[in-house]
Order: sequence, then structure tokens, then C-alpha cells
Amino acid sequence: MYFSLLGYSKEWDILVFSQSWPYTFCHTWTVNSNTHTCNLPANRNQWTIHGIWPSKIGAFGPAFCNNQTTFNLNALNPIIPELKNRWTEIKESKTWTRKQEGELWKHEWIKHGSCSKSLANLDSELKYFSQGLEWSKQYVLSDLLEQGGIKPNGSYPITQIWHTLRTGLGKNPHIDCYYESRTNKPYIDEVRICFNKSLALIDCDPFRRNTNKPSTNCPLDKEIFYIGAVV
Repeated sequence: MYFSLLGYSKEWDILVFSQSWPYTFCHTWTVNSNTHTCNLPANRNQWTIHGIWPSKIGAFGPAFCNNQTTFNLNALNPIIPELKNRWTEIKESKTWTRKQEGELWKHEWIKHGSCSKSLANLDSELKYFSQGLEWSKQYVLSDLLEQGGIKPNGSYPITQIWHTLRTGLGKNPHIDCYYESRTNKPYIDEVRICFNKSLALIDCDPFRRNTNKPSTNCPLDKEIFYIGAVV
């Protein structure tokens, strides 16, 4: 991950909107445990939302900005069907007996939403999660990737993936990979795009000198696997 952990400051510069590729996320969850299962979204070629993270440029955080922040699942009633499909809790387990609906949303709101509340556009659960849904429909990663010939069940150089997304977005994204040491394979895991406090799309790396080099933790010398229906 290209961010470093920030200290205790609650100040932030940008919003990082992170979307996960559900097949990679499912793979990382199930590969080491036969009790782990996955809840994949109904639209199987759809990237799912991970979160909206207020961040300092070049850092990850702040987080948990207000310890008085609580989560009210009922506040999300108007959008829960969409959240289940687009902001999906992929992780399931045969051994979980007390897991409650909305645990992922609760975590994201208390950890990151507590910081985004300083913006009027994101100062409630409904506004915060509705904004994530809106961005996921506006920036459809599967469509952007396909425009560059990048489709599931293939492998591609990270430079091709990154430049395809940058061309489609008009701004620099960040790409995160999961590297599986057992198979020596890197998998595309998350794509992060960034916004300023006016909610305008911006480069995620505004001060980086070489803006033609991918912003990523993915290896530059290996093809990146974009796995599909078979995990």
C-alpha cells in the first residue's frame, strides 16, 4: 500500500474511494481456511465498494476521528438493497453464528465516516454511503478496464492496467495487488481513486514527479492476474 500510517492528527486532504475486485477478495479470504466462504454480489462482473477514506496526501488516515460516533443501520433503510449489491460484505464463514447485517458498513462508518463528517456532503450515514453508491455507478471499473482490452480471467502488465484506468478516468488512480507467495502470483485487488473536499476527481498522487509510472504496490515485472468466476 502506498500510504503510510498517519499519527493522531484528524486533519485530512483528500478522499480515497476504494473499490475491490470481489474474486480476489474472496480468494484471499478462502485460500487458507476451509471454513471461510464468500458472499459474491449478484452482478458478478461488478467491483464492490470497500470504503471512502479521508486521508492526508501520501499517508493513510486519519481514522476513528470521533469516539462518540455511533452507527444506526436503520438510517440506511432507503439504500440497503443497493448496499448489499454494491457495498457487499464478501466475507462469510461456516463457523460464524452471531454475525449481524451491516458489520462492514458499521466498521467503515466508525473508522472513516467519523472523519468525513467534517464535510456537509458526508456528515451522516445516509450521505456517506449514498455517495459511495453514486461513485460506484459513475466510475464503473469493469467497463473502464474492458475499454483497454482488460477482461476477467486474463493476466496483464500493471502498466497496461494503470494506463487504461488513467485514460478512462482522466486522473491518476492507485492500484493495489494481493501477492500470493504460495503460487508466486500477483492478483489485482483494489483500485483507489481520489477526490478533493469539493468531491471533484483528482490525481491520487498530486506531488509525485514521475506521473507516467504506475502508483501501485503491484510488481512491474510480472503479469497481474484478473481472476474471474472460478476462484
